[in-house]
Amino acid sequence: ESAGNNGIWSGAALEDGDVVYGTLDRNDQDFWTFEVPEGRSQIYVRVHAWNFGSPADTQVTLYRPDESVERRKTTGETSYDRDPLINDRTVYESGTWALKVDLNGAGGSPLYWYTVEFGLENTPPDTGDAGGAGG
Repeated sequence: ESAGNNGIWSGAALEDGDVVYGTLDRNDQDFWTFEVPEGRSQIYVRVHAWNFGSPADTQVTLYRPDESVERRKTTGETSYDRDPLINDRTVYESGTWALKVDLNGAGGSPLYWYTVEFGLENTPPDTGDAGGAGG
């Protein structure tokens, strides 16, 4: 976790394949930023905490470049999975996006640990060039 990552655009940069560690004190929120290139991008975010013995019941929020919320999750694949998972987000808006992890309820201390797995897969825009023409 980076010091000074408590504001939406102040977090460290994430790249595809990154795994980051953090803790959440009371009323804490941790942010990261990432660049979405032009084209179609699939975003993957998985928080690991509760299911691995942490007392942290977390939520994760994705923010578009204009700071509007793209997606917020408090659960994984089922409502019983308390570690958030975002694996259904395809976006077309390029620019700097943000990711926030905070508590989904009361609590918080240095013992409220979590990790975030981050993935970003991009398909560049079609340039319209079919790759050669006969002549």
